[in-house]
Amino acid sequence: MCIWFVTSKGTAVGEDELMRQQSKETLKNHVKLVGQVLKHGSEMSGSSTQVNQTAKHVLRVLSVCSLMELVNGNSTTMSLGSR
Repeated sequence: MCIWFVTSKGTAVGEDELMRQQSKETLKNHVKLVGQVLKHGSEMSGSSTQVNQTAKHVLRVLSVCSLMELVNGNSTTMSLGSR
């Protein structure tokens, strides 16, 4: 349940906190999913802490790759548009 308070300027108070909690929960679910894939798909052994750390590292690498792909796509689009 989420209670919203509105200031005199019409700004919703609490929205940032709600978004932070949702992001944290999403990250936790992604780490759990990648950890399961690492354990079962590659038969990775180790404690759950080690698996979770590896899963977080995998997610960071994927994020960087995704950002690089976006940048490369944007620069390609920009160079094509200037022709």
